[in-house]
Amino acid sequence: MENRKKKIIKKQKNNGQTKIKAIRIVLIFIFVFIFGCLIYRNFAPKAIVKYNFNLKDNSEMIIPLSPIEETNFLVKDGLSYLQLPELVMKTDRVRFGVKLPNIRPKKAAVKIRFKSDNPEFKMAMREDPKFNWQYRLLDNKILNNLDWEKIQEGNLLFWQKYKNYDSIQELIDRPSRDQVIAQYFYEINKNFRIKDYMPKDEETTIDCGLRGSHSFYTYIKDEPINFTFEKQDMNMYEGADEGKIEIYNNENQLVYQMQINDDGITDDSKNKKEPQTFVINLPDMEEGVYRIDLINLSQGNDYLINKIVTKQHLLVFGQKVFCAKPEPFNVYTGQGVAEASTLHSSAFQDVEINDSDKISVDERNKKFRIDLNKEINKIYSPKGDLIIRGDGYFSFFPDSYFNPRPYNTVEFSNDVDLDNIDYIIANYEYPREVNNWLEQEVSFDLTKTQIIDNTLNFVLEAPGLKASNNEIIIGDLEIDLEK
Repeated sequence: MENRKKKIIKKQKNNGQTKIKAIRIVLIFIFVFIFGCLIYRNFAPKAIVKYNFNLKDNSEMIIPLSPIEETNFLVKDGLSYLQLPELVMKTDRVRFGVKLPNIRPKKAAVKIRFKSDNPEFKMAMREDPKFNWQYRLLDNKILNNLDWEKIQEGNLLFWQKYKNYDSIQELIDRPSRDQVIAQYFYEINKNFRIKDYMPKDEETTIDCGLRGSHSFYTYIKDEPINFTFEKQDMNMYEGADEGKIEIYNNENQLVYQMQINDDGITDDSKNKKEPQTFVINLPDMEEGVYRIDLINLSQGNDYLINKIVTKQHLLVFGQKVFCAKPEPFNVYTGQGVAEASTLHSSAFQDVEINDSDKISVDERNKKFRIDLNKEINKIYSPKGDLIIRGDGYFSFFPDSYFNPRPYNTVEFSNDVDLDNIDYIIANYEYPREVNNWLEQEVSFDLTKTQIIDNTLNFVLEAPGLKASNNEIIIGDLEIDLEK
């Protein structure tokens, strides 16, 4: 009997140990599985989804190219994905889209094979609901045949009519304002840096009562973007006195936006409440120039920005300042031509230039020319309520002035007069010629793209194609999405 009890106890003990071992094995398996998934996720090759556009394919993942015509020639399907039939493009703009699978891609790599005599052929991807597009150049006949001095740096090509620089960086470091740079799908001013720039702790106040929409620029390094705006509704017109503030980086990408609300009075009673205050404080911003747009959406520009307080000590307004308060103010600007005007006879005045010359503003809505001959010029308004316009930049303090776009640039186009251009910088690689076809590869960065309806929207553009009664034959169009 006792031996039997011992056997039962021993058997139960063995069963318990077996269960523990089984649990351990299961736990080890789960750990190895999870660890393996993490290893695969982080170290395995990037998952690639391939799309090839075929008008005969009614796949739900493909929004067909339109408008475009299909020919009878078919490319043999020799790979694991569909090949295109040959397509003929006869219009300037062709739209198509890609429905995304259950991934958030970071990059779209495009391969295209085509035949074209059109001067220009390019592709773009829509970046956001505002119809901002990310462009890539596929082919440009003028650049293909240009015989200037040429330097290639990665995806950039740099042409010089007469060689003065050994690299693009050398041009960036010592630009000449007397020479013109044509830029093509590239923005040289995004590389602008102020040597030895240091932030300051003291505040700058602008309190001339800005009326209407304005754009101004500031420079940031090792400091937040910090602004306080005081808004005063005048309530002279019916409707909500609303607006918005948008901030763009030096690549013209929107990095922040704020709604400016009404004070609660939407009639034209001219009653006023206490001013509203709007504060922006954005830490950890990359170094460079930022543009701040004050967008007035009210009828009749029915509010003032009474005051701007900021710790940004470099600050210039672009193209216009409208100081509506009937108070004296100064602005400072560079060499060139400006114009002064007023909306009201009560603001007729003699505007002083550099404490010497005077311009009499004595008619409403008339633009009075101001010639600016110094490197930095002072414009003094003794009465205020004055609009000052110009192609340059305006600051309210002499030590706040800087040029946020120091390079003398124009946008390259097929209509540009090369006699007036000294340099060309393009985000472009020549297409390869293979068996009488042109082949090009471009890629689109999707990390900041606002994908709409789970679809990537693309266009192919060939300016002047329809007017010239020409055509582009597309042999293959392949898009790889990488996560």
